[in-house]
Amino acid sequence: METFDKREEGFERAFSHGEELRFRARARRNRKLGAWAGEKLGLSGPPLEGYAAGFVAREIESADDEALVAELVKALAPVEMSEHRIRRRLEEFEAAAMQELQAGR
Repeated sequence: METFDKREEGFERAFSHGEELRFRARARRNRKLGAWAGEKLGLSGPPLEGYAAGFVAREIESADDEALVAELVKALAPVEMSEHRIRRRLEEFEAAAMQELQAGR
């Protein structure tokens, strides 16, 4: 039985690590997405940092990508940003964030 217990603990640790990595990658992705959107809206300096940080806080509250995209479509309407472009940037930032975390950055 001890072998099975150790094996189960190993699976639990691997699952926990994977979930933590995904959470951190999504938070990092949202920060990048918020910074990108803020720049498109003409923000810079502390207002830009605050806008990007709001997207990270949003991830903690809710991990709903559809609501995030819908919110960005409305926010970026003045600069005529398409939903497709927003989704593409979301995917690019997610891939970049995961690579950064896996590289230890």
